[in-house]
Amino acid sequence: MDSLVAVFAFSQGIGALIGALSAVWSEYAYIRAMHDGRIDHAEREHLRVIGRGLTFGMSLLLIASIGLVVLAYARAAVPQPAFTSSYWTLIVLVFIILGSSWAL
Repeated sequence: MDSLVAVFAFSQGIGALIGALSAVWSEYAYIRAMHDGRIDHAEREHLRVIGRGLTFGMSLLLIASIGLVVLAYARAAVPQPAFTSSYWTLIVLVFIILGSSWAL
């Protein structure tokens, strides 16, 4: 079970890294795309690919986080992560990022 915790923790870190890098890259690419005043087809496709990377990274983070909470419940860890405010803050931020990337 310890190896499963390590896999979920590694997945959570990779998901956060992919999501954060995609978010920064997408903002930079959007600013460059809007430099000439309009977004053409190639720029729109480029932004769509970056948005998919952001969605993938944040989804991986969310799934790994839920997996860690389930493992903590199965091991009867004290305190339970689902009862902490930091866990719910992370989950809400992930959903905000996923929603805003989908809306863009």
